[in-house]
Amino acid sequence: RNPMNPIWLVYGTIVLMAGILGGRLPAPLRRRLVLVAAAAGILQLVSTHYALNPLVDRRFFEDPIPAMRHVRSSSGPARIYAEPPLAPLVRGPTPILVDLGQVDFLPPVAQVSYTYRLSAQWSAGVLGLENSFTADPEHILLEHQATVNKMVHDMIMMGEPLERLLRLGSVDYAFFKEQPPPAGLEPVGAGNNATTRPVGVYRVPNALPRAYLVSAREAVVLPAGQTTMHRLLSTEFDPARQVVLEKAPLSAPTPEPANSNNGFSGEARLLRRDALNVEVEAAPSAPAYLVLTDSYNPDWRVTVNGKPALLLRANQMFRAVALPAGRHRVAFRYRPMSLAWGAAVTLATALLTLVFAARQKP
Repeated sequence: RNPMNPIWLVYGTIVLMAGILGGRLPAPLRRRLVLVAAAAGILQLVSTHYALNPLVDRRFFEDPIPAMRHVRSSSGPARIYAEPPLAPLVRGPTPILVDLGQVDFLPPVAQVSYTYRLSAQWSAGVLGLENSFTADPEHILLEHQATVNKMVHDMIMMGEPLERLLRLGSVDYAFFKEQPPPAGLEPVGAGNNATTRPVGVYRVPNALPRAYLVSAREAVVLPAGQTTMHRLLSTEFDPARQVVLEKAPLSAPTPEPANSNNGFSGEARLLRRDALNVEVEAAPSAPAYLVLTDSYNPDWRVTVNGKPALLLRANQMFRAVALPAGRHRVAFRYRPMSLAWGAAVTLATALLTLVFAARQKP
C-alpha cells in the first residue's frame, strides 16, 4: 500500500496523537505536541488535495471540453467510451511515453488529471455523461463486470471486439486520442486537447437502445465469465436479437414453437430513469426477455405490473427480466440490504443508548 495515501496519513496522525496523550509527558507539553501533530496531518491533507485534485481551479468546471460540441443525445445523458490512458505504453521492446504536456494554471500533478479530463477519461459525471468500461482502481465492481472492464481498460482492447462491446453497451460515442478506432465507427469531428494531440469523436452505429426485447427462443444460458465473453465477442452472436443469461429464471417464459409462422416483435420504452429507479413499458408479441443495459447488481429489485419478479444477469453485466406476451410496466428499484442493516443497527444502538442513559439516572 502507498504510505503517502491520505488515509494512511490520517491513521498515522491518530496513532501519533494517541501516543502523545498516552505518554508520561507533562500536560502542557502534551497539549503542544497534539496541536503540532494535528496541524501536520491537516497540512499534509491540504497539500495532497491541491496536488491531485484539479477541481481546485474553477476553469476545470467552466471550460467545456472541445470534443463535447460533437456529442448529441435526445434520450438523457449521452453514454461515451473514452480511450484508456496509454502512458506508459510498451510497443515492442521500447517503451513509448505519451506527452501529457503542461497546463499553466494547475499544480504539476494535477495537469495530468486535467489532460485526462479533456479526453473525457475521468470526468463523465462532471460533464453530464455516462462513462463506459472505465478503470476500477477501488475494486467496487462485481467480479464479472470487472472482468469486462479489465479486458477493455487494462488490456486495451481494440478493433472489432471493442466495437462489438460498444454496441452491446449502448454506447453513443467513443473518444480516441492515441489508439486507432475500430473501423466500423463513424467519425464526427475532433476537439483540441490542451498541449496533447486532438481527441477524435466517433459515433457508434447501430448501438443497442438502453432497453430492448429479445424473444425467449433466442436466449441461451451460460455461466458468467470467460464462457459468456467468448459468446458475446463471437461474430455468430447478434446482440440485437439474442441474449446470454447467467441462469434460467425460476419460471421461464414458454417460447413459441420453432416452426411458428408468427414473427417476434416488441417495443420497450423508457418511462423513467435515474440513479435509483428505472421504469420501462414493454410490449412483446410473444414470451421474451426485457434487457436493460445498466449495470447488474443483486441489490436491484424488479417488479412486473407491480408484482415482484426475478432479476437476471444478462450479457455478463446487465439486467434482464422474463416477460409473457402483452403490455407490461417494469420497475427496477435499487434497494441494498446494507441500507436495511445499517438502519437496523442505528435503531438498535439508539434504543440501547436510551436504556443505558435511563439506568444511569439516580
